This record gives sequence, structure tokens and C-alpha cells, in this order.
Amino acid sequence: MGPYPRVGVVGTGAMGGGVVESLVRSGIVTVARDIRPEAQARAVGHGATPADSPAALARACDVVIVLVVDAGEVETVLFGIDGVTTPKCESASCSCPRP
Repeated sequence: MGPYPRVGVVGTGAMGGGVVESLVRSGIVTVARDIRPEAQARAVGHGATPADSPAALARACDVVIVLVVDAGEVETVLFGIDGVTTPKCESASCSCPRP
């Protein structure tokens, strides 16, 4: 690991895409995952490494930022079969779902 942790971003749309771009521009190793192929491709175009699932992303990263649309997606990304929950990885949800 370099001077920065490896950062994963799940949800690379309007907000997540900007996060990916800023991380890559800052020289931070960034891994990205989005269920929409066009959003995933934009993240890769900015220099992020693609991940096949949230779980694969979490295995490759030290920190995961989740920027998805609603509470159901947050739950799936964090706790689903291919979710990011893993003992070695810190995660933060930056989504705005209803309580």
C-alpha cells in the first residue's frame, strides 16, 4: 500500500462518478462498481479499476464508499450475497435513503 489506502466506490453515477474522478486525480488507487454498465465505463475511463461485485471491490480495498439510490440498494450492497461487509474493510454510506 502507498501513502493512501485503496478506496472503492460503489455507485458511480452523479455523486459517485465525481468522487471517483477526484480520487483518481489525487493519485489514490480507486476501484469502482456500478450496476449500470455506462456508469461503470465512465469510472474506468477516469482511471478506476473495475470490480465485478461489491464483494470483489471490498476484497481489493481498504475503504469503501457507498453512493447508491435508496435504502434497499444500501442494504444489498452492504449485506447482500455479494455485499461489501468484510472484517478487513471500512465502509461508509453516503446515500440519502429515507429512514
